[in-house]
Amino acid sequence: MLSWTLILSAWAGEHKPLCDKVNEADLVIEVQFTQVAVYPSKHQEREWAPPETELIKTAKTGVVSRVFKGSVANGSPWNPAWGIRFDPGEPSFQEWQKFFALPTFKEIYFLRQSDERFSTTGWAEESAGCGASAHRSWCDGYADYQEKIVACLNKKQPIP
Repeated sequence: MLSWTLILSAWAGEHKPLCDKVNEADLVIEVQFTQVAVYPSKHQEREWAPPETELIKTAKTGVVSRVFKGSVANGSPWNPAWGIRFDPGEPSFQEWQKFFALPTFKEIYFLRQSDERFSTTGWAEESAGCGASAHRSWCDGYADYQEKIVACLNKKQPIP
């Protein structure tokens, strides 16, 4: 069994400016995943979220595809200590169906490290829909979001 500790650092619904997330993080990376998990029909019929065991299968395919900040190298495998951050953004089984239909996808992680533990600086945006945060490759504005991250790193100040 795979285990790790993930410390959440925000109350539900709290949002933080992008540059704050970037500046507070030790690691800002894009991770690419290949969808290998299966959304069990029993879960779909009951409109439940998928079991974590399935999400772990996809998480294990993760490879760092871009490093914005931090010492992780491109091509590094997904680290279980980073957590499983798959969330289609809306708590509905239709959104999970769309998620499972993606052959590949990318997500941006904002992580602060303390010893071997990682906590998110992304707060509520990680579980919100695309309208709140375009940190998932299937969201409109994903390329623009990446450019804003780079601008935050270059300017070290908030971007309106």
